[in-house]
Amino acid sequence: MSLTPTAQRWAKLVSAFERSDHTAAAFAAQHDINPSTLMWWRSRLRTGAIPRGFVTVELPMVAPQPRTPAPLRLDLSGGRVTLTVPPDADLAWVRRVVEALT
Repeated sequence: MSLTPTAQRWAKLVSAFERSDHTAAAFAAQHDINPSTLMWWRSRLRTGAIPRGFVTVELPMVAPQPRTPAPLRLDLSGGRVTLTVPPDADLAWVRRVVEALT
């Protein structure tokens, strides 16, 4: 059985703890770990109930759908310039449009 890096780290700590003559609290304090976590890993390692790592899953490639920019409305009537921007417009794109108009 292949252990995850985390399980390997805890297996080494549990082994060192079992070889020591310290209590779980003293060993945990010495190694800056939680004593309850140490005992949980000790139990899991003894019973073989080791948490499994992540499994790699390959998904088929899906091409991203191109995003059509939201239409802007530019009204030049009446001697005024009015630019109507939809709420979902890309603000960087709007900024470029405004800069091109000025």
